[in-house]
Amino acid sequence: MRIEEDRRTGLPENNYLMRLVSWRRLLPVSIVYVSNRVFYANEGLQGISLPSLGDPTPMACQIALGSSSSSAWMRACHGRSLLLNTEATVVYQNTRFRYLDVKGSGLIVSQHGKIFPEVISPDKSRRYRGFTQGLATKEWALISIENTQRLEEIGVRTVPVVAATEIYEVINALGSKISVLEGRVNGLVGQRTEPVEEIRAWVTPFRLQEVTRFNGRDMIHAAMEDIKNSGDSNFPSFSNSEEFLQALAQSIGQAVGKLHKHGYVHEYLSGLHNITLDGRIVDLDGLHSTHSSLRRGAEYRGLFGEIGCYEFFERALDSVDPFKPHEKKARDFVNVVKDAYRNERR
Repeated sequence: MRIEEDRRTGLPENNYLMRLVSWRRLLPVSIVYVSNRVFYANEGLQGISLPSLGDPTPMACQIALGSSSSSAWMRACHGRSLLLNTEATVVYQNTRFRYLDVKGSGLIVSQHGKIFPEVISPDKSRRYRGFTQGLATKEWALISIENTQRLEEIGVRTVPVVAATEIYEVINALGSKISVLEGRVNGLVGQRTEPVEEIRAWVTPFRLQEVTRFNGRDMIHAAMEDIKNSGDSNFPSFSNSEEFLQALAQSIGQAVGKLHKHGYVHEYLSGLHNITLDGRIVDLDGLHSTHSSLRRGAEYRGLFGEIGCYEFFERALDSVDPFKPHEKKARDFVNVVKDAYRNERR
């Protein structure tokens, strides 16, 4: 199975992606492929050139920090994942996922509206000491895969993990490939890090947080086009941007409501970074089951606070129609989210 590709970007054809490139919301970056072996391959997917269990995959890559024979794309607010240039598409549960990304492919920094790569380095924070900025570790990848399956069982939409692969090389400050062992010796790779990469499939590669941080007009229209091309019957139908935001509000409320109804909390929803523009909950290595209504309540308040859904809908409305006041309409959309949440909790 093949899909149309925009030859100017190497990404799936979408009328709005080139605008995002010109606005520097998508930035090209050089990559190098690294030695690897796939330890998990999702057998429920349909597509071409998908990774095979026990084999290396050419999708395993690291940011080159220099010249390279291939390229990928950096996004703001995505600290260690790259969008791949690929013609492959994935079909899963009757939905077409036209984007693939690689999590754990190097360190990406977003500062003052600019996006740039940095050399990987051990995380010095107390919580993540021993892990590595820019890399994923096998422990978290296995948790993410397990939690993806749990959410699918309770009907919460997320992004499928296509494969996970152990990597045996990283990139040093000179842009050279070195072994993971040498990276540990040189102080680049934390002692608790067993480097892997997760390859994930997306209907749309943008998240709510990106709209709150930037003018999200082109991201919203790109997402609308991607959702229509995906054939996802679980996302409510829409014909314009306002109907799309209404459908998204309903999807967010349903997803979080189902999550809490079945006793799960995500912990990282309040910043809106882990909800996509098609209403999927992602980055599941922090998801856990809890009987604490206080923790679910804290997540609820964080999601629906002034810096949560309300900020998103106000910024989204400002992006698509900047010449009208949107405070009331934004609150109406937040109420749609809350109603959908309560209906799922019943």
